[in-house]
Amino acid sequence: MQSRLRQLLNVRKEEWRLLIAFFVLIALNTAAIEGADVVATSSYLERLGLDSLPLLWIADMVVILISSVLYALVADRFRRLKMLRGLVVGFGVTLLLLRLLISYGLPDVIGYTLLYVLVDQQLILFPLAFWAFANDSYNVASSKRLFPLIAAGGLVGNVVGNWFAGQSAAIFARRGLPSDDLLVACSLLFFVALGVLTFVFQDAKTPSTRRSTEEKLDLRKTWEVGRDFVRNVPLFRYLAMLLFFNEIVMTVVEFYFLVQTTERFADPLQFQAFYGSFKSLLTVVSLLVQVFIAGRLLEKFGLKNAFFTLPTVLIIGSVLAAVRQDFASAIGTRFGARVVLDSLDGPSRRSVQGLVPDARRGRVSAFLDSYVYTTGTIAGCLLLGLFILLERAGVIGNMTAVVLYQSLAAITAGAALFFAFRLRAVYEDSMW
Repeated sequence: MQSRLRQLLNVRKEEWRLLIAFFVLIALNTAAIEGADVVATSSYLERLGLDSLPLLWIADMVVILISSVLYALVADRFRRLKMLRGLVVGFGVTLLLLRLLISYGLPDVIGYTLLYVLVDQQLILFPLAFWAFANDSYNVASSKRLFPLIAAGGLVGNVVGNWFAGQSAAIFARRGLPSDDLLVACSLLFFVALGVLTFVFQDAKTPSTRRSTEEKLDLRKTWEVGRDFVRNVPLFRYLAMLLFFNEIVMTVVEFYFLVQTTERFADPLQFQAFYGSFKSLLTVVSLLVQVFIAGRLLEKFGLKNAFFTLPTVLIIGSVLAAVRQDFASAIGTRFGARVVLDSLDGPSRRSVQGLVPDARRGRVSAFLDSYVYTTGTIAGCLLLGLFILLERAGVIGNMTAVVLYQSLAAITAGAALFFAFRLRAVYEDSMW
């Protein structure tokens, strides 16, 4: 039985212990943060409305950019294990304190904005530290086989967190409890993750990491390390452009999905139940693709061919949304794009980042996964904000606004596809 499982998953006998530990760790973190995300999203939309969401996202990205810069300053100076411990303890304690403040009358606009921003900080910072630690543990050949399986742990946590968040809406309502109490359970999961880091990843058994030997924390130099690496290596230059344009379109996809969903489910409890259940189903499909298809596709076709799928899906989805303007096109586009992003595009990007030297990997990863991500999201929010303002001013109607921003999203996805072709063309030369 074990032999068949190893053959099915393409895992060697000596790799199981470390693989399971990484799997459980990312599953716990993701379950906690996804549960908190459902509460944050549903509570924010209920109390503050949808039109203010692009402004929230811009503020959120600014905070993420600042925290990522601070992370990059220390990313290659301390052991990855200590970084991960600090993150899980910090977010566990902060989430618990925020729940207490909300229960004692913290204004909604402050409490739920802070909660939303806090969730996104963990969504960005934990993967930066986690995947840098995982890259220290495997070579590139092993990462292509095992990273899709490790990332599947995040998808399992995603299912559990979103499913429970969706079910808790009805459970808490029957018992007269506020949905915010889910945040206490999410906080406890971070402390379970701390236990995994403490008892499984002991210092004596963790891989050694070549760290930066620079003594001073130089913000400008930290930025330049990531920027210069991306600028001077063609593979990473085109990868950065690809990620930037993809993120613009993903922002539009997420916004339009929430527009259609809030129209369909006006009741906050119905919205929370649907949102959690939808994300759970999305994750199950992504998990199946990740475990049984993605790893073999990467081995067969190579990393250089892995980045065409997401822009193609985004082009098709944006065109359909512009033409149909209905609930089905909104959820179909988001579903397809997230499956590709979670199961194939994300693991491929992390495998490519494994090519970066250890002493620079944290700063280069921060540049790609944070700086590029935040600027792409901000650009998408500014695009949406422009059409929201034009619609409010009566310059254009709602249907016209949707057609315009979805058409621009399709063009932007076309630009991402162009850079995917450029990445493929320079892949071999960049290996030198």
